[in-house]
Amino acid sequence: MIPKKCDIVLPIYNRPNYVRECINSILQNSTNCSYNLYLVDDASDSYTHNFLEQFQLEYKKISLHQHSINLGFIRSCNFGAALGNSPYVLLINSD
Repeated sequence: MIPKKCDIVLPIYNRPNYVRECINSILQNSTNCSYNLYLVDDASDSYTHNFLEQFQLEYKKISLHQHSINLGFIRSCNFGAALGNSPYVLLINSD
């Protein structure tokens, strides 16, 4: 398996409309890139989590990780960055 060149970490706490736009933008503008997209659900409501699960099911590059309690943006970024092993990490906020 060829290692990915970049890990993209997207911490999420609700606001699925912004998240949808952000994920779609990443997917549309990175068609020739080698990356993993880590969605870090920071204890969002069930509607948002179910919405995120659909992205994970549809795209192999996306993996979803859920916190049982809200850890905040910085801890979610650190958690997501630790998931990958690529030489580069991109932290992105959906809003």
